[in-house]
Amino acid sequence: MKAIAIGWGYGIWLCAIAVVFYLVRGNDIGALEYAVLAGVLPAALQLLLLGFETLGMTRPVKLLLVFLLIVTIGYLVNGADWTALTYVIELIYITVIAAIVAAYPEALLFRRIAAVYCVLAAVFIVWIDFNGTYTWGRLTAGVESNSWGLMAVSVGATAFALRSRLLGVACLGAAWFTCYEASSRGSMLGLALAMAAVAALSVPRLTRLRLLMLLGTAVVVLLCVLLFAPTIWATAQHWADQVLEINDPRRGLESGFTGRDVLWRAAFDLWWQNPLFGVGYRQHEAYLPLNLSAHNAYLAMLADTGVFGLIWYLYLLIASGIAALRIRDPRSRNAVVALIVSYAVIGLFERRAINGANPLSLLFLMGCFLAIKSHDLWRLHLRLGGAARVAPSPAVPAAVAAE
Repeated sequence: MKAIAIGWGYGIWLCAIAVVFYLVRGNDIGALEYAVLAGVLPAALQLLLLGFETLGMTRPVKLLLVFLLIVTIGYLVNGADWTALTYVIELIYITVIAAIVAAYPEALLFRRIAAVYCVLAAVFIVWIDFNGTYTWGRLTAGVESNSWGLMAVSVGATAFALRSRLLGVACLGAAWFTCYEASSRGSMLGLALAMAAVAALSVPRLTRLRLLMLLGTAVVVLLCVLLFAPTIWATAQHWADQVLEINDPRRGLESGFTGRDVLWRAAFDLWWQNPLFGVGYRQHEAYLPLNLSAHNAYLAMLADTGVFGLIWYLYLLIASGIAALRIRDPRSRNAVVALIVSYAVIGLFERRAINGANPLSLLFLMGCFLAIKSHDLWRLHLRLGGAARVAPSPAVPAAVAAE
């Protein structure tokens, strides 16, 4: 019961961050900071009521310390000012919150957080879809259109944590509808590949009957494609033009990914001048044209933290993606896989890497730490011979550990 209440607390907090962002139109930094800092409440309750399980948390903590070291060296090399301290504090805060969630003895807490957030956020984005303002046909509601695409992805990824399949499909539908209304192509691609990854994970667990039905469906689809190839190709071209706007002079292929190619080259050139530790964590925007971001998480990490920061980020993505397969709870595993895959894909088009001001980034970090912890516990179980049960820390109540 305590874990359920804490899960609700975290879920409400994550959704509140998005609501506050909408209410202040992303302009009131103070309000956003207070909204993010409110995560102290569920974290403190978790530590007070459920304790802290240290087993399996060694690698997540080491990852945090290594990144802090890279960030600190980068600031020292470039001459840090007082704003650097605020970024470091924010970085410590969001990663510690993620580690506290991952430290719960089972994946159930994360699943509850994801489920609560998914339902609340789905209701919110549907309300925005029908009541928000549109600019040039794209959902904006007073903020950047892609912000709604990112939130929609967070809803779609966490939908896999829901127990009810009907409710999960409804939340996925809300996510796709919002991506479409915002014309957020990177979010569409990220969500589509996330769903494909979860589907691929589900195939080995299908019963023989369901596997035969799946194969039969695949054969029927293939035959339909062969028979109606011209019509399907024409429909696909129309869909790509209308939804993805690949021929739009402002947003199509000839626009250089809406001008992103210029920023990508500028970010790469900036890194080339500071190859090892970059220009400082979250500082690259000050050096790019019009103070814009790199619109690519990998180039942003490269420009901000150098080659060491990019290697760290790639390790986090790859290691947590592989480790997610060791999460025992299927719904938690699917949600974590969906978060990691979608986040990695969206990073090709958006500046998000390590960012604490949006729910998707926070859920991503929680999922990464949970995945790495689960993998390390699995390895420990194997070293113990596979027979001994990994005992919970004395700091965790027995009732909680057995939940």
